Amino acid sequence: MSQIDHSVSTWQQPCPGPASPERAALVGEIARRVLALGDGRLLVGIDGLTASGKTSFGHELAASVAAAGRPALRATLDDFKQPWKDRHLYDRESGEGYYRNAYDYESARRLLLDPCRSPRAGACALCSIDPHPGGPLGGRHAALPGQRAHRGRRVRLPPGDRRVLGLPRLDAHR
Repeated sequence: MSQIDHSVSTWQQPCPGPASPERAALVGEIARRVLALGDGRLLVGIDGLTASGKTSFGHELAASVAAAGRPALRATLDDFKQPWKDRHLYDRESGEGYYRNAYDYESARRLLLDPCRSPRAGACALCSIDPHPGGPLGGRHAALPGQRAHRGRRVRLPPGDRRVLGLPRLDAHR
């Protein structure tokens, strides 16, 4: 089994328990289809409604990819949110306001997506800012006591890297 690198964020949901044989077969088939797309780095976006199982599916897909011999990266847009100190500047009450303002899409693109797309990139960050308070203040990007910045913590992407990045997207507002 290959390695799965997870975000350093404390805002993580646990890996799900064993799936039913039918679900395991379905996840395995999806993993086979993803891996058939090529030998280089692959980015997989996972979208769905609130509480639809995006994160659980991402964990299961990463495990299936790793079991097939390919390393995987696990990241979530929840680890690329705007600092809480700026929350009063944005509409975070409505669905559209939250969708447009809560996430730091620029950081997700610059620190995670662009490096994973580039075969020349040597590293990426799986987390920009830990959205869960509870530890020491972590740098100039931290927002509240306990909110830690992780922009500098990188996962190495060696030349010829063949990792699969699974990224559950933000909840869909439909």
